[in-house]
Amino acid sequence: MTTICKTRIDAAVIIEAHQSSTNGSFVAGLGCDGDLDTFSLTNDGWNQSWTATLVNKSYDIVWIFVRIKSDSFNLTMGVDNANSITCVNITKPPEERSSITEKILTCSEFYKAIDKIEVINTGDGPLKVFEFRIMGMTTLPRRF
Repeated sequence: MTTICKTRIDAAVIIEAHQSSTNGSFVAGLGCDGDLDTFSLTNDGWNQSWTATLVNKSYDIVWIFVRIKSDSFNLTMGVDNANSITCVNITKPPEERSSITEKILTCSEFYKAIDKIEVINTGDGPLKVFEFRIMGMTTLPRRF
């Protein structure tokens, strides 16, 4: 099932979202709909994931805002599901694992011309994505 994300024009580089499983009616598109109170939800299990597909391969991603509930997670970026690189690893102490993580993430270097961004729950349990928004990007010149 493909879900088209309903976002304002400043975040429209995300054209669709997918997740590894769906718990009830909490589909992937709810994680990028611009509403901080709605959420996508996966089933329990190891390495549950949420993936954003971008419009094309002409963006350098600088900052990403996430509002997620997960014990710990990785943020990976790549092109066409190949050569994905983990650019952020968030590990929460046990006393904070039931809370929502709300952060602006940045990678140590620009990721040039990517078309996939994935959030992977690195523990056992569901992944709950309240909001995922690309906040800072630069557009690369078109190459013909």
